Amino acid sequence: MNYPGLVEPPAVPPPPGGGFTPPPDGAFTPSPAYAPAPTPGPALPRAPVGGFTPPPAGEYGARAATPTSTEAILALVLGILGFTTACFPLGFVGFYLGARARKQARELGEPSSTNATLGLVGMILGGVFGVLYALFWLVYAAIIVIAVVAGASSP
Repeated sequence: MNYPGLVEPPAVPPPPGGGFTPPPDGAFTPSPAYAPAPTPGPALPRAPVGGFTPPPAGEYGARAATPTSTEAILALVLGILGFTTACFPLGFVGFYLGARARKQARELGEPSSTNATLGLVGMILGGVFGVLYALFWLVYAAIIVIAVVAGASSP
């Protein structure tokens, strides 16, 4: 059966010895050991004199890292403690310290630094859980007051 693009195998098998057939008339010229060297292309343009001055060794344009603010760390820790201990004043203190850490980062010209981020997270945790737990305790106290008043009025 003939298929389009099908290549028929050769009728004569290749000679023994890996299929090498010596050139006719014994004319064999070995190839040179190395190819000839390529011709040089156009030279690359040189940088203009005085156009670029590299920075001094060790600087590379990066600023020194600012130390992490104690207020930012305390804001985060108190925000977490305000959530885990149900002590709502800790959340409000964390919120206050987070606001101070963010203000300090803005004054230093680093509004996206680690200090500002830690302060923001401390503000969020402290504010949200401080308000939630304050509402919880207010509702709890209201239930107790209602129970005491209802118990005192019943005979």
